[in-house]
Amino acid sequence: MPEQEQSFVNKPLILLALSHLTTDLSQGALPILLPFFKNAFDLSYTQIGLIVLAQNFTSSVIQPFFGYMTDRYRLLWLVPTGLLLSGMGMATTGFATSYALLLMIVISTGLGIAAFHPQGAKAAYLVTPSN
Repeated sequence: MPEQEQSFVNKPLILLALSHLTTDLSQGALPILLPFFKNAFDLSYTQIGLIVLAQNFTSSVIQPFFGYMTDRYRLLWLVPTGLLLSGMGMATTGFATSYALLLMIVISTGLGIAAFHPQGAKAAYLVTPSN
């Protein structure tokens, strides 16, 4: 494959890798933010645990549902939507004014992570050049 053509083929894969980095960083950032949330909202350890549970449930337990849906239907829009939800979700946690709003933001972040991964893996397979 010529050099110019090969670099063009890899651009979508690089974009997918950066998108994957963003979704995984948004998930990994939550534990770092927990002490801030505890002080800002005067939370108990139970409430902090519910924040972590909400993100883990929505990002991990619901993810197979998105995988099933992407196997059955062509849902290309899940990649940008999942990226947007996960990235913007973590970015907006600092603007939460209540515990309930914080939980809703964390849930939407988790849904974005869950939506991105199955379709992102499928897209990575489709844009990877065969050797």
